[in-house]
Amino acid sequence: MALLLLVYLLVAVVSFAGGVLAFTSAQALISSARSTPTATLIGQGEPTTPSGSSVYPLPSSVETPTEQPTPTEQPTPKPKATPTPKPSPTAKATPTPSPAPTAPPQWVKLPKLTFSISGATVKYFTVTGSTSSQLVESDGNNSGKDCGTIDYTWYTGNTEPAACTQWRFSYAYSYDASSCWMTSISLKQTVYLPRWSSQSKVWVPLLNWWRELVTMIKTHEAGHVAISARWLKTLRSRLVGVRQSCTNMTNVFDETVSEANAAQEAYDKVQYSTQVFPTPPD
Repeated sequence: MALLLLVYLLVAVVSFAGGVLAFTSAQALISSARSTPTATLIGQGEPTTPSGSSVYPLPSSVETPTEQPTPTEQPTPKPKATPTPKPSPTAKATPTPSPAPTAPPQWVKLPKLTFSISGATVKYFTVTGSTSSQLVESDGNNSGKDCGTIDYTWYTGNTEPAACTQWRFSYAYSYDASSCWMTSISLKQTVYLPRWSSQSKVWVPLLNWWRELVTMIKTHEAGHVAISARWLKTLRSRLVGVRQSCTNMTNVFDETVSEANAAQEAYDKVQYSTQVFPTPPD
């Protein structure tokens, strides 16, 4: 069960199938996984600072003065007002010009994109290329080792997956002379995602597109992980501690797993027809 990526020319659209997210013939991405019910079930599915003063003294001795003619009083001239000096205007500081903004680099070292999904282990397979079409093609070519192919009967596109989720239900049981019962049921899930590898710098718009694309794939696979987790609860409620015949116990287990698989396929069918992927920049 998985997520389908469809990249047609400059437009990426989704197309999912067979429990895997698959590429169509126009190079689309999907992922998948599927579960095969057995007594110890192995399933596959698709599943972040800041005064003083002064006086003049009188003389110390006085002589009798000779009478002198009284001088004609001279008018005291009016003091001329001293104009208050006007302050000199303060010189305006010349503003320092701001440096021109630096254009962001268009080529950067490829970062190692890492994702996490609650309830699952995330592993990666290598993808290479310097264009969107090369990355999509590489994804389809390199995913098969971990993800297999898409096998939904209603899907008619390219069966190469782009990513996938695998899960395994396992149980322990006990029995006596008259009955069997499960003592525990566990679930292990692994998500396989593409990881772009390049020794040289990569084009920033292409990197942004790839990051957005893989994030959408990861979100799709996380949906499969959540579906399996819900069905684990159902299995436990139906089987753990429930005494019944050994045949009936395994039948209930297989039937419940088949219901879980049907839920995963229904999820893919909706996602395949509604998911819209980001448009490639090249």
